[in-house]
Amino acid sequence: MDENPDIHIVPSALLQRTSTVAREMFACTGSVAYVQYMKRRVWIGFTGFALMAMFLTACASAGDLSVSNEGPLDVNVSIGDDEITVSPGGGVVILGSGCSQGDVIVEFESGQKVVVDGPICPDEQIVVHDSTVELQLS
Repeated sequence: MDENPDIHIVPSALLQRTSTVAREMFACTGSVAYVQYMKRRVWIGFTGFALMAMFLTACASAGDLSVSNEGPLDVNVSIGDDEITVSPGGGVVILGSGCSQGDVIVEFESGQKVVVDGPICPDEQIVVHDSTVELQLS
């Protein structure tokens, strides 16, 4: 077989060295092995990133409950053991809470109380108006 200076046989142990060493050894020769080495590194990196994203998505929280106050006055919202004051034009999000454990009670400054039948889940948002409460899809 004729020896071609552009063709290099590279042992696999050599390809397992750091990318700096591989780059120095193969970049100047334009070796096919270097290109294959870098493609493999990119593929492994992409696969690792995809697996990490799937893992983090699977371990994500149960979801967030949100309340917005479109009324002119403060309201107190009782969700389970939590009691939250929501300012006019504001809102709150309870991170990682999942569905509420039962009904949600909204109390206006006038003393009026509105009971929102629960459980309320993260795909719904509690929207408070002047004297009414509405449940909307998030």
